[in-house]
Amino acid sequence: MELELYGVDDKFYSKLDQEDALLGSYPVDDGCRIHVRTLPGTLPRPTIHLAIQQALAGLCPQS
Repeated sequence: MELELYGVDDKFYSKLDQEDALLGSYPVDDGCRIHVRTLPGTLPRPTIHLAIQQALAGLCPQS
């Protein structure tokens, strides 16, 4: 699985490919999106999706 960061204008910013990096170490701004690309022959693991959701929830707390 590969994670890619795109800006509000759908411009590619970078791959999120450093296992030990925090999400805040990438140029994430309001309106950015993370694209999850599943590699051929693999299925996404639910634990990875949960980790992504938890990381995003920390960036965008619910009011």
